[in-house]
Amino acid sequence: MEKVKHPGLIIKDEIDKLKMNQNEFCIRTTIPNRTLTRLFNGEINLTTDVAKKLAMFFNKPIENIMNLQTKYDEYLIEKEIAKNIDSEYEITKLFDKDFLKAICNKKTTGQTKADLVENLRNLFMVNSLLILKDINLFGLNKIFKDREFSEEEIILHNAYISYAMYLSKFAKTHEFDYKNNTQLVEDLNKLTFEPKNQLYNLIEKLNKYGVKLVLIPNLNGLKITSFVRLSPEENCVVIGINTISMDAYDVWYKIHAELAYTYKIHTKLLNITYDEKYDEYAKKFASCTLLNPNAYDYFVSLHDFESKAVDIFSKKINTAKFIIVGRLKKDKLVPKKALTKETIKYKI
Repeated sequence: MEKVKHPGLIIKDEIDKLKMNQNEFCIRTTIPNRTLTRLFNGEINLTTDVAKKLAMFFNKPIENIMNLQTKYDEYLIEKEIAKNIDSEYEITKLFDKDFLKAICNKKTTGQTKADLVENLRNLFMVNSLLILKDINLFGLNKIFKDREFSEEEIILHNAYISYAMYLSKFAKTHEFDYKNNTQLVEDLNKLTFEPKNQLYNLIEKLNKYGVKLVLIPNLNGLKITSFVRLSPEENCVVIGINTISMDAYDVWYKIHAELAYTYKIHTKLLNITYDEKYDEYAKKFASCTLLNPNAYDYFVSLHDFESKAVDIFSKKINTAKFIIVGRLKKDKLVPKKALTKETIKYKI
């Protein structure tokens, strides 16, 4: 970037060429001596009044004189932008390469600093990545009270949710109505028996109830694996799911847990204030909604978790096998690699 001189220095050079002292020049142009001194020192900008007098003296269009200030202002802006890009680029180093590659849809190694920063600004919907340092951007301090966060945690959290909200813009949905929660849960339960295109059908069904499901690439260093946010402009709910685990049970469990937050605190418009009772409620809602607790406890008491027993139990309580197996694995009653035929893994 080529350096541009302040208008005052340029004008001073022109006066020096005329071999005229400052006092004489001030008399001839009626520009106050103090004003000219401050202009030469770069303390003030070139005003239209001074530009008009300079234009008349040098017999040049006023636009030419004012353009000196315009060019200098643009230079300062470009200088500031370049400085910010360096600071913003430092923030990009917090995002692991796999995450960047996934969201940028191309290798990041071939991009310049400015290209990468600009790309991420668009994806996170901010005019500067420095905004991601703001703990109030998504109310992190309100979600988790009485807890201190490092700057890195704040940035990762804000970036993650920002990207999810960006992705949600591309999905059309109906308005969210918390009163329809019973019908939604019933409809979702039916979908568990449709293995073919189940994930796609799940997303479509949620959209009809005003819930946008967004699948987000894993971001190393981030502790949350799912979240829920309100999209006020569309009056819909956005649920973000981390794709680090695409085990069907994990996905369904996270969705139901986030829906529980939604129903429990809808009166606060999802400006979520974290409370342990909400967390416990969400876990209980997800577990009990997916699988009848009394029936599950009885099944566990039998200590028979073979494939045939799961199949019989599934038909008896009208619950998909992957839900039962997922719960058994979550409770560590069977190994993670057990009952593979009854386990569903989603592909993105």
